[in-house]
Amino acid sequence: MKSFELGIFFLDLPGFHPVYDFPGILGNDFDRFGFVSYREHRIFKKDNSIDLNYLIRFWGFDSIEVRGKKVWISERNLYFVLTRPHEVRVNHGSDLSNELLKQIEERFLKGYEDGEVCFTKELGVSFPGLSLEEKLRHLKNLIEVSDYYLFFDGYLAPTYLYSIGYIQAVLVLACKEFRNLFMIKKPGIHNFSFKEIQVEETTPAPEIQVDAPKVADKIPLYHPFDEISTLWMSLLDFHHAPYFQTSPYYHSKSQIIDLLGMMFQEGQKGSQALLPDTVPALAQVPPGNYKLILNLLMHATYKLNQASGQGKVKLSTYAHVLKRTFSCYSSIAEDNLTKDFTRYIQDTCSVLKKMPEETYAYKSLSILKNIKEYKI
Repeated sequence: MKSFELGIFFLDLPGFHPVYDFPGILGNDFDRFGFVSYREHRIFKKDNSIDLNYLIRFWGFDSIEVRGKKVWISERNLYFVLTRPHEVRVNHGSDLSNELLKQIEERFLKGYEDGEVCFTKELGVSFPGLSLEEKLRHLKNLIEVSDYYLFFDGYLAPTYLYSIGYIQAVLVLACKEFRNLFMIKKPGIHNFSFKEIQVEETTPAPEIQVDAPKVADKIPLYHPFDEISTLWMSLLDFHHAPYFQTSPYYHSKSQIIDLLGMMFQEGQKGSQALLPDTVPALAQVPPGNYKLILNLLMHATYKLNQASGQGKVKLSTYAHVLKRTFSCYSSIAEDNLTKDFTRYIQDTCSVLKKMPEETYAYKSLSILKNIKEYKI
């Protein structure tokens, strides 16, 4: 019941419930998929001797390669299976076959990679705005909850193996983040202890009067939000076109809605926009031509908003928000970014026309046709 005691995490994991100890186990999965154990018929047991202080201070994870990817593992039973499969038995009878080992590796690795991607989601949208002490406290909770659920009992249900991989990756990144932040608080991390981590009362900083007008943190939207959101949903499938030469970064509609909430806000009372008030954050997108699609999406939003809006926001503000949100713009000056906005729009639109009709990228063309200069 750790999730209720320290905070709610992992609710999107299939088969997960914060009250039960086996994340990812659905219905009769215990019987359907079998289990693995030590060769001498000993079942797997949870290692309750792990000292989380030691785990973080001395980095008590083991690095192994799974299907060509380097991963860090602290769960001892799974580590045994992946590194010494010849000493593992299936259902207390047969040896662990190479095919079954491959399935275990693939399911665990898929969860691990998704856990890496969704780590910031598990932290929550309010995390960037917390104080150092509050961040340490929140990470401490996440670490303890992750350790509580990170137990491979030997069952081979796909969702269970996926959940173990996901939680293991979250634990690794949480420990890494915690250690780095704690070193800021106490360089050298001598006498390291979780007991020191408490949320301390802070005195609000005095307001600073600034003479120059402050640029709005978020851009008000006046154009109907259903069209804006459909447009930005292109980020879910544009990577299928070789033209962009990149891998997917966003995987769900909710991620795109959160992204829009980071950049925009409702423009007026009664607007169709139903945006979440998401805290702005920098997305570390992978290598690729992300700028080609992002330039189009942001410039199109600018044009649609200008046509529908009451308050005219300059294109430079859109450039500022774009640069603040995506790491691929880190080396580009905002002035240059506004000049590049329309440089490849025709080529990018041509690519979207070739996308499958069921994709958001293709559907967005009906919205982009409203912008005459795109000549769609």
